[in-house]
Parts: sequence; C-alpha cells; structure tokens
Amino acid sequence: MRTQVLALARGAWGTFLVVEPERAMRVACLNGPPSARVVTRVIGARHVLQALATLALRSSGRTRRFAAVDVAHGLSRAALAAASPAGSPRRRAAGAAAGEATVWTLA
Repeated sequence: MRTQVLALARGAWGTFLVVEPERAMRVACLNGPPSARVVTRVIGARHVLQALATLALRSSGRTRRFAAVDVAHGLSRAALAAASPAGSPRRRAAGAAAGEATVWTLA
C-alpha cells in the first residue's frame, strides 16, 4: 500500500513538472533559459514513467532498482552543484534536484 501511495505521489509530481514547468521552477525559486523548461519536462516524464512502472510491477526488488535510479540522479546533481559557480542558477537547480532525489530515495 505504501509503495502505491508513493508511486501516485511521484506520478502527480511528475505530471506537475510536465504540465507546469515554469510554475515548478518558480516554486523552487529558479529562473533559467528556455532549455530549463525542457529539462524540467523530461524529468517530470521520467517521474511519471517510474510511477507507472512501480504500480505495474510491484516487486520490492524492482522498487529497490528504482531507488538506485534516484540515488544516481541525486549524486549526479550534487556533483553538478559542486562544480557550478557559487550562486549560479545552475548550482541552485542542481541542488534542488539533488534534494528532490534524496527525498524520493528515502521515501
């Protein structure tokens, strides 16, 4: 049951990112070039697909693999944040994405 609830929450979050990327970026206090909206939509689509796969497969082993995807995403974003100039929009966006991935991993 918990897995289903989390998958539905992930699907809702992903849908929000796909449908309202500008609003999602404002919520996270991020401004960026038009390409940032595209990236936000792509990340949202990944969340939707991962949520659908979680609901369809419902295997604890598979959901652990999905958590591994979140860990990899979080680590890559943390590395990007560390490599970006202090105060830059890229650093803020990467830090926000790393935080988000950490939350999904721990959920």
